[in-house]
Amino acid sequence: MFGKKHSINLRGMILLIVGMCLFTLVSCASQTVQLSDAPPIVSEVEMSSIPQAPWEGGIWLASQSGFTSNQEGWFIGSSDVAMGHQENYVYLTHNGGETWKETNNVNDVWPRVLNCGAFANDKVGFLCFRYDIENLGRIYRTADGGKTWSQFDLGLVWSLPANAELCCEVRSIRFDGNSGNGTLEYFVKFSGDDPDNGSIITLTTSDFGAIWKSTSTRPATQLRALADLPADYGKEDAIADGVYVNIHGSEEYNQNTIDSFYTNAFAGLAAFMRTMEYTDEGDTIISDYSFNGKQYTVTTDTSRDKFAGADSEKITTATYKYLVPFDHTRPLGALETYYLSNNLNIFTGTGDGGTTLIEGLGRIPSPSDDVKRP
Repeated sequence: MFGKKHSINLRGMILLIVGMCLFTLVSCASQTVQLSDAPPIVSEVEMSSIPQAPWEGGIWLASQSGFTSNQEGWFIGSSDVAMGHQENYVYLTHNGGETWKETNNVNDVWPRVLNCGAFANDKVGFLCFRYDIENLGRIYRTADGGKTWSQFDLGLVWSLPANAELCCEVRSIRFDGNSGNGTLEYFVKFSGDDPDNGSIITLTTSDFGAIWKSTSTRPATQLRALADLPADYGKEDAIADGVYVNIHGSEEYNQNTIDSFYTNAFAGLAAFMRTMEYTDEGDTIISDYSFNGKQYTVTTDTSRDKFAGADSEKITTATYKYLVPFDHTRPLGALETYYLSNNLNIFTGTGDGGTTLIEGLGRIPSPSDDVKRP
């Protein structure tokens, strides 16, 4: 068991965010924070209901919080940072925020800078730390409401791209109530002096974080996630963001985005590109293509396609093993056509002795003819 419980003498705390903070002590409890009024049940803990920090002044440097149901909630408060040292404390509520009880933490084994944390239900939670003296950062998981914490491995180290510096950390983690579904964003730094040069790997879970699966990769600083794009995101926005835009083949923009993707993928390096293409009716479909050194992932957003169907999923993901050229013997100067496939042989025989493409291939825009395939 990690951590040490701290006695908390808190009688109540009311935080008024009107340019000043006012704290008033109104009752006393040991280990449990008794609030004068239960907060409304919202997605984040109301500032007036948070526990007081267990040191003089009682103010947290940073905090994170949320509810997983009407009654179950969590709060993680952090101290100031000194030479990379930071203490982090975990509290749970089982009555909608009326009282808060401190549970254990990992301060005895890893008092480092916390990037993020979250609980999936009243038992399962995560603490995710910044990379510093350990290049991969650290993740701790509890399955018993914080009584014990165990170091957790996402299992990504052997699938990281060749240009990764192994300076990696979880940047965000969140769960959808107590459904077991969650999303985690993992930063991987690339070689070079720029600390922001890298990729964000998005992972998802459906079993309360016991297993995480990589679903997509995108640049760390350049583009918003597909789900965060506004509904009116259009051609001019995409061109300004460096997105490859193809309007029925008559207009094309940012071809260099496509070429860079192929160049990196051919070299076995992490690669990402976003494309915007148009349906016959003039609606846009936006796709993210990512390669992590071993697998291609395509995430497609059809939310702007009026003919996609009201009941169909608006953002879908598919994975492939190979990027396969259509014709190895193409004439010199002809545009190379590629498909994404889980088979190296993308052709199958027909009844009349000919060949045709197999089913289930992924579409991908073509590179310029000066991009050399190895």
